[in-house]
Amino acid sequence: MLLANTIPWYSGRAFLPPAEAAVRPGSPDEIALFLIALFIDTKSLTLLSFLFGLGFAVQLLRAEDRGQSVVPVYCRRLGVLFLIGLCHIVFLWWGDIVASYALTGFALLLFRRRADRTLLLWAVALLFVPHFVVKVPAVSAHLDRLIPSGRHDPAFKAQVLAALAGDDRVQMTWMHVRHLLGFLPPIALWFYPWTLGRFLLGYLVGRRRLLQDAADHLPFFRKLLVWGLALGLAGNLATAVEGVMRRRGVRLSPAVDLVLMVPHEIGVLALAAAYLSALTLLMQRPAWRRRLLILAPVGQTALTNYLSQSLICTFLFYGWGLGLIGRVGPALCVPLTLAIFAAQILASRFWLRRFRFGPMEWLWRFLTYGRAQPMRRADAQTEMNQPRSPEI
Repeated sequence: MLLANTIPWYSGRAFLPPAEAAVRPGSPDEIALFLIALFIDTKSLTLLSFLFGLGFAVQLLRAEDRGQSVVPVYCRRLGVLFLIGLCHIVFLWWGDIVASYALTGFALLLFRRRADRTLLLWAVALLFVPHFVVKVPAVSAHLDRLIPSGRHDPAFKAQVLAALAGDDRVQMTWMHVRHLLGFLPPIALWFYPWTLGRFLLGYLVGRRRLLQDAADHLPFFRKLLVWGLALGLAGNLATAVEGVMRRRGVRLSPAVDLVLMVPHEIGVLALAAAYLSALTLLMQRPAWRRRLLILAPVGQTALTNYLSQSLICTFLFYGWGLGLIGRVGPALCVPLTLAIFAAQILASRFWLRRFRFGPMEWLWRFLTYGRAQPMRRADAQTEMNQPRSPEI
């Protein structure tokens, strides 16, 4: 996700004039863009969305084990998450996904009692139908008239770039909001259903306990790995090649673009499934499990790391920090983001040796439950060892 966000958005490449954003054929920048389109773009967002739905399944199963309803706490969690996302948008970065996930997450409640077959049918429909419909040329043209957007206007892009490159925080904040309002409405009609479809896949897998009891489903994951790689590489290769053609001035007709949407979506889902299967299978091997668990603290502080990525990257690229926006190409963004993530691995491990939660995870819990929980591990252990009164 960090790499997918850095190259077009944090670095400002998406706001550059075409001549400045162009890359030389065969250059490191073009190779980087090709490989990221092939292996990362949209696959990372797919896995993140899947994990959100999986998390809902885990919460629901735990609540049912306690004989409680998941709805009250779940709704409070989403409400707090939405507020955190709004603050992220206003004060750090317009491209926040947290608020959108919080809004879409409420729709999951409508599916919690549905049969597995119904969930799968709804997931497939939401993944493909809305996105396909809005790409129909007649529908797309009508939406452009209903929802005018200046996000493709060169003058507006120049305004965004100038505001982000400057050091006026008020102007920067206003431009975050303006760009979000121009970016989100044209994609909302397909993006929210698209996201919910991925949520439902994660919820279905979690409810079936395929990952919780992975050792019992290894043949399934082996088949999913093979088919996911085959379909995923084929579909994403077509998308990556189309990106190369577009950068070299070749434009596909709307009809061809519409037809390519189906193999593109299948390829994204398949390759994301292959990544998930590969990690699941590797986790069954003790040596690989030890290596992969190095990443666990990053996942345990996922919200903190996600928001801190915005803080770090806006400092690197925006005018209030080092002001590198528009000056770092795609190839250089790769080692830069790897260095940031490596630092986050170390920081997360250091933090969780001393504390139970990441800072934002603690705040999220505090605002959800209305009471502070012990932050330091030593304080939590002391509280657990204290005698409790009969009322407690």
